[in-house]
Amino acid sequence: MKSKYYIRLLALLCGIVIHCSSVLMAQNLGVKKIKKSGKVSYISGQKYYLHTVQKGQTVYSIAKAYGINVSDIVLENPKCIEDGIRPGQVLKIKHVVVKVEKEVVLDTALFVTHVVKKKETLYGISKRYGVVIDSLLVLNPNAKTGIKIGEVLKVKRKELKKMVLEIPVKASEKDTITSIVNYHYTGTHKDVYKIAFFLPFDAKDANELEVDDLVRSSEEFGPKTEIALQFYEGAVLALESLKKEGLSAKVYMYDVGDSIPLVLSKPEMETMDIIIGPLFSESFVQVSKFAKEHQIAIVSPFIQANKILFDNPFVCKAMSSIAFQVEEMVGYIGEHYQGQNIIMLDRRNLKEAKFCDVFLENYNELPTDSLLPANDSVKILRGEEALTEQVMDSTRVNVVVVPSNNQADVTSFINKLNSLEINAKVVLFGLQSWLYFDNLDIEYLNKFSLHLVTNNYIDYTNELTSGFVKQYSARFKSDPAIYAFSGYDLTKCFGSALQQYGNGFLADLTNHSYQGVAAKYVFVKSTINTSGYENKHTFVLKYSDYELVKDN
Repeated sequence: MKSKYYIRLLALLCGIVIHCSSVLMAQNLGVKKIKKSGKVSYISGQKYYLHTVQKGQTVYSIAKAYGINVSDIVLENPKCIEDGIRPGQVLKIKHVVVKVEKEVVLDTALFVTHVVKKKETLYGISKRYGVVIDSLLVLNPNAKTGIKIGEVLKVKRKELKKMVLEIPVKASEKDTITSIVNYHYTGTHKDVYKIAFFLPFDAKDANELEVDDLVRSSEEFGPKTEIALQFYEGAVLALESLKKEGLSAKVYMYDVGDSIPLVLSKPEMETMDIIIGPLFSESFVQVSKFAKEHQIAIVSPFIQANKILFDNPFVCKAMSSIAFQVEEMVGYIGEHYQGQNIIMLDRRNLKEAKFCDVFLENYNELPTDSLLPANDSVKILRGEEALTEQVMDSTRVNVVVVPSNNQADVTSFINKLNSLEINAKVVLFGLQSWLYFDNLDIEYLNKFSLHLVTNNYIDYTNELTSGFVKQYSARFKSDPAIYAFSGYDLTKCFGSALQQYGNGFLADLTNHSYQGVAAKYVFVKSTINTSGYENKHTFVLKYSDYELVKDN
């Protein structure tokens, strides 16, 4: 019953205290010098350059050529953040007047020199010498666009050891490319950390859920409520594990079914050290704006779209984007099947077309002896009806890529593939969502050695997995679903980061690789300096002997 399920979970966690006591350098990629476009257009009285992207150019290199911030390009061309840029694309670039900074006259008796070593960052160097970032940039103005191995930096000899650096919330429109490229995070170690969870419990009568506020009923759980409860039950076990490891944390739980502005107005919200959730896009965007304003790290467990990272350096995205998963898929195919018969379904609907474009763009960049571009070396099927014996090759492995999240379409395509008379090996590649399709014939998946690129992999033969399952089952009298694994792994990852680095852990997040039960987290900061962090670890899974096993 609904009330019993709530009471079992919330009596453990609501309002309790659990006594559980890099900086990404903007790199010059070596592309040819970019010239400003001679094509201009006036839009609403504002002058714009119309820049045609050339091969090898990046948003960063284009911004540098025009003397503007990366964010200026993305704001005028919002698809850049989600889709990236490609040769032939035309970008609108606002005409700005670049201010030339006056040369700073230095007294060499007041500074020492430091030679930049591998993996060093401005932030790390500033901590080593007990100086603030700004003083390094005054003495080394070229460092504003990044530092390189072997570069000699001047460091002020005398300065207060304690570093206090405010994090800018939004780049000014007047900023030029000489503005600071990287964000820096300050924080402290605390006796007790505050952790907020925003989850879709849909308990209508409470904002911060309390047992006494629960409405007893016998209604069935909706799917979002089930996900929320599983996720938080996993988090319960993680918090108890962190307690044994020495973390002290006060846990707050908020229901996304209530008014988010009302929840955010609660006085304790501004004092949170980390926010986990909400799980879905619309609610997450609202809470992430608050997190940015108050400089609080916020974690998205399930959203894949990179747009939630844009212009918010406090967002951490646990799920890698579809585009990144496609890149990993291409890399795997290039390593194992390059030179084979590559076939891709491309029905030109909006979502699948984006996948196909990214696939071709990355496949074309693979090292190869062939002079054929990707669109000649990959056979494109414009619909299921184009799948015939004639597109298959009896002398090579036939690698079939199907970029669809539609269960009915995927089922129909696989059935059609199985009906063909093929006298050669077929290897099928699909998307992470296929893991949750309930009507795919395992005989066909095994026959075609289905491969998937995913963020999670549950190996039930692993001792760590079996230990978690036993612990969860004993505690909650049921078997854990993937959401319980996610709640456990994510809470352990960020709880351990709090314990190790304090509430300023974002400064060290790229060094905090964490192996969980079902997921691994390797966070990379977005190449857009004002944006957040994405988990860039994926698994390649394949069916072998009727089991889905890890193959990377």
